[in-house]
Amino acid sequence: MSPILLKGYKHLPVSAVVTVAMIAFSLAGSILNIRSYFLLAFSPFISRWHQWWRLLLFQLQFQNESQLVLGVVLFTFAFKNLERIFGSLKFTQILLLLYFYNAVFLAAILAVLYMFLGINIYIPSGPYGILFGLMYPFKKYTPTVYQVELDFGALNRASALPDNAADVEGESPDGLNSSSNDDFHLFFGNNTIAMALATILFFSEGVVSSPIACLVGYLVGALLFNDFLPFRDSKFAFLHNFYHKCKQKIPFLRRRYIALGSSTDETNSRSASPENVDQFNNELHETHENDGDTPARSLGTQLLDTFRR
Repeated sequence: MSPILLKGYKHLPVSAVVTVAMIAFSLAGSILNIRSYFLLAFSPFISRWHQWWRLLLFQLQFQNESQLVLGVVLFTFAFKNLERIFGSLKFTQILLLLYFYNAVFLAAILAVLYMFLGINIYIPSGPYGILFGLMYPFKKYTPTVYQVELDFGALNRASALPDNAADVEGESPDGLNSSSNDDFHLFFGNNTIAMALATILFFSEGVVSSPIACLVGYLVGALLFNDFLPFRDSKFAFLHNFYHKCKQKIPFLRRRYIALGSSTDETNSRSASPENVDQFNNELHETHENDGDTPARSLGTQLLDTFRR
């Protein structure tokens, strides 16, 4: 019986490409020593040096391996299932819109803070905004499969028991702490691990830089999925054409794979030709003739030999 939800990246080509891209860009930036080109701050990169291209690059790669691992695990564990909900084409469009709106919103916020308040904020490189933009639809469209409650009230009631609780008449152990308001409860669900990973990633660059990028990303996701931002339901011609061209290549690769499989089967059938079968039977017959001097063992002897070993 096949599972209800497919495992891994089966039928999720966009999620597979995004995961590989996050790893590849981060490794390439580290190996080529070009990670400084992905940093973003209004001063001096934008105001003094006019390096507007940084707005297109700062969301492409993480600065260190720990952030990369958190981002990849969070996307793989939680967000790749959104492609099953929206479909590959719609999911690609959502990723592109999150990428564009995060760049625009962060650029506007950095400009306002620097020009009017004189505050220059450093924004860490990495798809923080995209990941936290996907957090909103993840919480909205992912159902609660299970929920676990840990009740620590029993510990409080046990600590409140006197030493001679068994000798006290008219008092029950449950009546010593009848107030349930003092009990401490913890709830865990199927989304708890994703929220824990997101919290660690939220504070990965301190209490200012990464939280700003993450909060802006979550705000963009909320505005986009509540129809406050345009183009979510629009159809981009270039994206549709590119998607259908890539989709047309899949049957060609599948036919090529089938052709390779048929050639392998033909090779196996040649190896199993009648001449080879006759040769194998002759060799087996000669082996049995050589073993003719050995007396045949009865079934009981074979069973005893099995237990003797």
